[in-house]
Amino acid sequence: MLGHAQLCGALYVVYHHSSNEIRGNYMLCALFESRLLLAIPTVKCKSFEVVAAIDNRCLQIAEPDEGKGTFTLNLSISTHSDNY
Repeated sequence: MLGHAQLCGALYVVYHHSSNEIRGNYMLCALFESRLLLAIPTVKCKSFEVVAAIDNRCLQIAEPDEGKGTFTLNLSISTHSDNY
């Protein structure tokens, strides 16, 4: 599978929704050797629903501006659903 997590935590993720509105959620963020996994808690908060598994080759992480505690990670992810 994914192997051991190299880093795990919670991030506030801001994204464009399909209706062109900006939304934000706290998400579980787990960094593996080959993937960055983003997940949100289910309604009962007993498990998580994976919303994205991003190939690390698509990521670019930059140092924070002036060494302050925030940084921006810009990703362009397009999603679609197919019926199988």
